[in-house]
Amino acid sequence: MRKNLPLQIDNRADDVRAPAFETRAQSDASGGIDLKTIHDAIGRVEAEARATVAAENRARAEARARSLAEDCARSDAEASAEAHQSAKAAELAIAASHARLQAERHARIASEALTVAANHEIRDLQARTDADNAASVAAAARSSAAQEARRYAVEQAEIDADIESTLGAAAQQMAKEVEQARWHTAERIAAAQAAQHEAQARVRAESRMTELARKQELQEKAARHTAELLVDARARTLELAERREQVDSLALAAALQAAPAEARALEDARARGALEKEHEAMAQARAQSEERALASLQLRLQAELDMQDLALRREHAEGLAAVEAQARLDAEIRIHSATQERIAVERQLQVAATARVEAEHLANAQAQARIAVEARAGDQAGLRLQAEQQATSAALARGAEEQHAEALARARAELEVTALEAAAACNAAEQQTLAAIAQSATAQRESADIAAERARQTVKMAHAGQEHALAEQDALRASQLKTAAHESAVAAAEARTDADIEHIQALFLQAQGENDARLAAEIETDAVRLALTSTVAHAQLASSVAQCALLKAREAAELANLEGQRALDEEQALALVRQQLEAERQQAELAAHARQAATEKLAWTQAAQAQSQAQIDADREHTELMRMQEKAARELRLARDAESTATRHLLAQTAERAALQRKCAQAA
Repeated sequence: MRKNLPLQIDNRADDVRAPAFETRAQSDASGGIDLKTIHDAIGRVEAEARATVAAENRARAEARARSLAEDCARSDAEASAEAHQSAKAAELAIAASHARLQAERHARIASEALTVAANHEIRDLQARTDADNAASVAAAARSSAAQEARRYAVEQAEIDADIESTLGAAAQQMAKEVEQARWHTAERIAAAQAAQHEAQARVRAESRMTELARKQELQEKAARHTAELLVDARARTLELAERREQVDSLALAAALQAAPAEARALEDARARGALEKEHEAMAQARAQSEERALASLQLRLQAELDMQDLALRREHAEGLAAVEAQARLDAEIRIHSATQERIAVERQLQVAATARVEAEHLANAQAQARIAVEARAGDQAGLRLQAEQQATSAALARGAEEQHAEALARARAELEVTALEAAAACNAAEQQTLAAIAQSATAQRESADIAAERARQTVKMAHAGQEHALAEQDALRASQLKTAAHESAVAAAEARTDADIEHIQALFLQAQGENDARLAAEIETDAVRLALTSTVAHAQLASSVAQCALLKAREAAELANLEGQRALDEEQALALVRQQLEAERQQAELAAHARQAATEKLAWTQAAQAQSQAQIDADREHTELMRMQEKAARELRLARDAESTATRHLLAQTAERAALQRKCAQAA
């Protein structure tokens, strides 16, 4: 255009000169010269020349302005491209904000679910607290029942001591009862050991609960630190929002200045990138806090599992205590029945002694009948010998049954030792499980294997319990056999009593037929000898009974001491249960604090969501502002194009005017 413009001007000047020469030729031809016209023509030519120079200068300025306008248009195009890219980036930021809002919504839903789970855990803890309260009440009832049983045992021991002072024929039965008492004492000792192990397990559980509380406190500290970091990030976000508002205000103020506005837009994009990075850091911090919350929940679940195992062991110990109480009640019933049987035997012995005294008084009258019934007395003696042999065999059978019962007791003790070893192994497995939870996924698989091993050990313990039940059934059968042997012994004693009655009747018949004083004297001598022998035997038996009564009194005192120790152990166990209830109450308070923290976290999440919504609105406003800025730049570009078009039209008109002036000058 710069090259073609002077050519057009020259052509138009030539066109103007041609009519001027023609006019001059016509005037020369006419022969008249007007000086004024010449001066005017010269002035017009000079003016046209000046106008031409001015037009050329204007054309150069317009060309320079057009080049500047083209440069500005290129810069505007670049600015519009950058604005388009920034608009795309803003749209991507809006999409990311929507995604972040969606993620925060999901996080809010997850936090609500965690809140519901925490409420459920609190309800479970309350139910467990009620169950432990009921267990403590039951333990108090058991302790009162044990005290009542101990008092009853002391009274029974006194009654037995009073009765044993008059008994003289049940030493073997008393020895058996002493063995049974020893066996029950061993069972009580085993129960006391089991209670001690249970107390140790409770102490270990309390220590675990303390460690879990410490870990939870550390996690809460970490959560507070994370919350502080989130507050700092929120403050930074607010500062960045204020900066972005300032940038937006500056962008609105500098809408006509494209380059500075674009530079500010670049700074805004950088600030937005930094804001996105801070949002990512906030999301990472939130994820870390959620991971810590998940770890605390896993620790809490493990503590719940430990408490369930402890409750199962407590139920097992209570079952053993109930079985022991039932066995003690059965033993007391057997002792009572044996005491009644001994009283009946003593009465029969007293009746027999009375009959024997009467027979001795009537021995003088029975001398003649003795010869007649001597054969029958021999037969009765044979029957008595057979009855004594049966009693001896029954005693041997009772001895064998007692040996079998002792073997069963030893087997049961071995089974209880095995159960204790299994419990120790179970505790070791639980400790390994607690150590494995703090490790990685491989440790979790190992904990699963340990849990399977614990299940197998539980199965073994169940088998041991079944074997224990079988052993108790064997003991029950042995006691039934013992009862049968005792019944056979009672039958033998009744047979002997019948034989004595028949013998007395025979002696009575013999007294009616015998009047010989010599035989009466011999019978009297024999009766005196037998009376002396029976008196000595009765004295020996009374001394042995007294010794047995003394031993039984000592054992009753030891049993009372053991019962007192057991009561103390139960009181200690009750104190441990109360401590456990206090720990669970503290855990419930911690759960309430955790729920409050979850509520605060939910409120913070809602505030963050509101802030994100405000940021989205600000981004939308910024996008609208960028669009308005782009529209203003487009309108400015159109105005510049219109101005350049008007300038070209003006240049064309000026050129035409200059050409006309040249033509007029040439014509002049």
